[in-house]
Amino acid sequence: MLEELLGAVVTGLNTLRQTLGPELQSWQEVFEGRGDYQRVAELIVRAGDRLKSVKRFIDPPLIGPADGAAPDAAATAKAGGAGNVFGFVLVGMTAMFLLFIAGNAMNDLPRELAQGTLARYHSLHHSLAAFIAGKVAVSWTILLLGSAILLGGGGLVFRLVWRHPGAVAALCAAYALFASGLLGLLMALAPGSRRAETVTNIAAMAIGLVGGCAFPPEQLPTFVRVHITPLVPTFWFSDTVRSLQFGNAATPWIGSCLAMTAIGAVCLAATAILFRRRIEKGLRP
Repeated sequence: MLEELLGAVVTGLNTLRQTLGPELQSWQEVFEGRGDYQRVAELIVRAGDRLKSVKRFIDPPLIGPADGAAPDAAATAKAGGAGNVFGFVLVGMTAMFLLFIAGNAMNDLPRELAQGTLARYHSLHHSLAAFIAGKVAVSWTILLLGSAILLGGGGLVFRLVWRHPGAVAALCAAYALFASGLLGLLMALAPGSRRAETVTNIAAMAIGLVGGCAFPPEQLPTFVRVHITPLVPTFWFSDTVRSLQFGNAATPWIGSCLAMTAIGAVCLAATAILFRRRIEKGLRP
């Protein structure tokens, strides 16, 4: 987008230079005190004459529908119109942003380890599953609120009516559990709170990109699109929601919910095991 914008600016400046080249040189001399101020009126008249020569190109503009045909409003509405574009981007950005929110919510775990809270809890309970589950429950609630704000508020802003709100809500709940479990596992693998935050942000960005959250999966490299993207839960969430909203209403979404829920539960169990081993070995961030 930035490249295209700069290209348009350069083209406009070149056109201005070609149209008003001699006059611009004279104006520069006047502003720098090297020109004759009595020529200002003449310069204004010459600039006006040159601008009149381009009037036939811009008034009216030489851009319009082919063969004078107006766009088919019914076909545009049936295809979703501009809402398709905004809705497509909204779903992907929601999937990526929820990962970052989960990272902030689960960042308490390394701090609890550093402050000795996990060690004190482990001295009373052999398993840390309940403690980790409490953190995941808080993160899961925050992610549900975040998804409601992003999808619900975004739908209002872009005038997007969700065709299957129940299925979308279930997918958000399953995805929130997956995001909380995955980010908790990354926190357990990282050695410290600061480094964990950096690792989780990079991982969230990478998982979102390969899952087709930032742009259509068709634009990804062939190897990534064929062999990696279909295995990433971010793709399951975004692709299923997009299919329900803009594609086939009969898209199977229950399987995606169960798969994301199962991965979240496995990550939760692995997180508890890893933190318990770090405590037993006396490791600290």
